[in-house]
Amino acid sequence: MTAAESIRELTLPVVLISANGLICLALYNRLAAVTSRLRAFCREQFEMNLHLAKLEEEPRPSKVLTTHLQNRIAVLEKQRNSILSRAIQLRNALIMLLSAIIGMLTSSLLLGIAQEFSLHPGIPLTAFVIGTLAMIAGIVLAIGELTMTLEPVQAETSFFADDGERLNSPRTSQQIPERIRAPNFLQNPVYEELSTLETES
Repeated sequence: MTAAESIRELTLPVVLISANGLICLALYNRLAAVTSRLRAFCREQFEMNLHLAKLEEEPRPSKVLTTHLQNRIAVLEKQRNSILSRAIQLRNALIMLLSAIIGMLTSSLLLGIAQEFSLHPGIPLTAFVIGTLAMIAGIVLAIGELTMTLEPVQAETSFFADDGERLNSPRTSQQIPERIRAPNFLQNPVYEELSTLETES
């Protein structure tokens, strides 16, 4: 085997490792954004539970506002579970991609060893195939996470289209005392943070 052939064999896994590294970088950034959104949803759910507990302590709590907050908490629970599933999916994708890098590094190492020592050619090939399969699995998991991206947005849109519109109707507003009227959720700092994170992810 000539030097050119040896270099060509050794650099093939390196090319895939570089591609893997770029994908891992993108997924690490995406995982950070998803984790931040998850923490924001958890914080808002805690605030809504606290607001609901204070409302229920009122002598005559508003049934309309109580129902609204309960619906909002249910939506937040659904969104939180969806975001958590996305984070787990991204973590698994990163594990597979990093495993692929290990497999390809091992393949490149074994190719170099095979040139100096008597080594069966199927051994480095097996490591390369395992690394390639792990890379494919990681990409499939990343695609699966991508299909779940709009679930929290759809839940949010449905909530404001149905329950939010009913709460803000003139008749309903008259039933809610001013001192316990629900805040404008669109001006909640949590929503401002979620809007920023949504554009980043």
